Amino acid sequence: MAHFYGSFYLTSSLLWLTSMALLLSHFFSPMAHFRLHDLPRFEAFLARKFSSEKRFGLEGCEILIPAMKQVMISPPPGRGELCDGHASPRTPQTCSPTCAATPWNTSSGQFPGPGQGDEGSGDVKYHLETYVERLNRVTNKNIRLAIVANPSHLEAVNPVVQARPGRTVLPRGLRGQQVLLHGDAAFSGQGIVYETFHLSELPQYTTHGTIHIVVNNQIGFTTDPRMSRSSPYCTDVARVVNAPIFHVNADDPEAVMHVCNVAADWRHHFHKDVVIDLVCYRRNGHNEIDEPMFTQPLMYNRIRKLKPCIDLYSDKLITEGVVTKEEAKGCWSPSW
Repeated sequence: MAHFYGSFYLTSSLLWLTSMALLLSHFFSPMAHFRLHDLPRFEAFLARKFSSEKRFGLEGCEILIPAMKQVMISPPPGRGELCDGHASPRTPQTCSPTCAATPWNTSSGQFPGPGQGDEGSGDVKYHLETYVERLNRVTNKNIRLAIVANPSHLEAVNPVVQARPGRTVLPRGLRGQQVLLHGDAAFSGQGIVYETFHLSELPQYTTHGTIHIVVNNQIGFTTDPRMSRSSPYCTDVARVVNAPIFHVNADDPEAVMHVCNVAADWRHHFHKDVVIDLVCYRRNGHNEIDEPMFTQPLMYNRIRKLKPCIDLYSDKLITEGVVTKEEAKGCWSPSW
């Protein structure tokens, strides 16, 4: 795990971040291990059932689901609503059933397309919104989770998510929180990201901090990073507001869980933006119909030799004696 703090004007902020980084201690989370199985099962089912459909699957960044859930349960119980914006095409279809508790059959039922009785042209399934009230099992209190509809799979949804908590009537004492999911190429390439960051700390526009999660699969459609930006990291745009940036290996679930806790605590203590850069890869092409070997043959020769994150983590836990092979296999459910 690497972290960038920028040039902080407040010594207290720098000391707080330094102390939290030094507290990095890998811990086994049974729930995180179980959550890692949700996505592969659902993705494998969709691949079998709808083999010719575009899924924009999360294979290669499966840790995003446990990471988002960790962010949801980490902030203090006073939070009333969590407003989620998907500026990456690889997230809404799987985040809806896993994070927003949308029924699995509802999410899979969107693939055949609208029925005969549906009016209008509708929208692609990974741009749709959802809203749910679910129980936070850590605080034993309900939270309201809204996934905002996105007219594009790029960054157009950012200011909408930022403005929503201020327009939503919440019970007294409760405050909304924003989580924005980005793709690495769009995060560095679209000006609306820069504009939204600059509005984040203005008195009339502030939302008291947003957690940004970047799904950094190190490729934009078919464009390599060296051809798409001038800065070393896709997250360098966040340095304009001195936001802490955490670069973390998406194949290290324990480090990702720790970073999510630190990011949520930072937002709660200092009411400022924070960025989590999940350095991962894209196992398939831009969508499941594309063949990535045409444009990135060397990269995908290496990717196809990599084990999925859940296999790597299970092997690690078995080697350390934390779980047995039977317990690791027991997480798999025959539901799909």
